Amino acid sequence: MLCHICHNASIGLCQMCWKAYCRQHGDELCSACKERIAARSAPRRGDVGVHMLGHETGEHRPIPVGPQQTFSPSLDGLVKVLGVGQRANVGGTTIVLLSLELYAYGFVLNYLVGSTTSDTTDTASGRFPRFPQFQDVVTDDLGNRYAGSHGSGGGSAGYWRSQRGYSPAPATGAKSLRIMIDTVQWMAGPGPAGASSVEKGPWGFTIDLDF
Repeated sequence: MLCHICHNASIGLCQMCWKAYCRQHGDELCSACKERIAARSAPRRGDVGVHMLGHETGEHRPIPVGPQQTFSPSLDGLVKVLGVGQRANVGGTTIVLLSLELYAYGFVLNYLVGSTTSDTTDTASGRFPRFPQFQDVVTDDLGNRYAGSHGSGGGSAGYWRSQRGYSPAPATGAKSLRIMIDTVQWMAGPGPAGASSVEKGPWGFTIDLDF
């Protein structure tokens, strides 16, 4: 296998794009991906600044995540946070895509979900508010699809936050991500039997990656 940059003998695979690199053009990440990360780390309006622990001392040790594996965020590998703030409303359900967290080996989307429909904001048993469940489909402008899984979440009657992680990181050359959500289930309890109502979308968002 040859280095994808200079075509000399390779010593490993880049943990971001999974292409081969030689001793001159890689160390965990290939030089092309390192340049891409550095370019995206430059400040831009709407970005939230982050301090990447260990970069100043050389202690940065990102955890590799292979293609199509679910991704859990950590301080290691954090590149930047992009404020999105896009809002989509269908029926009585509003979804706001708050932000994108970009990591060396994946990314995280943060949502705020709210309802103005009385049967979803009322509590099911007088004690616990109904909560939303949904599955999003994330693709880029190159046709790649990203595997995702539900992370943390919480809220109160009618207003909930949801965090979802994806892998791998956006592909080299991708200029945008497209997120589609077909339905939102408002749940009165766990499991399929807990669904109290279903709101049909779709809700759609587009994130510009050219930053």
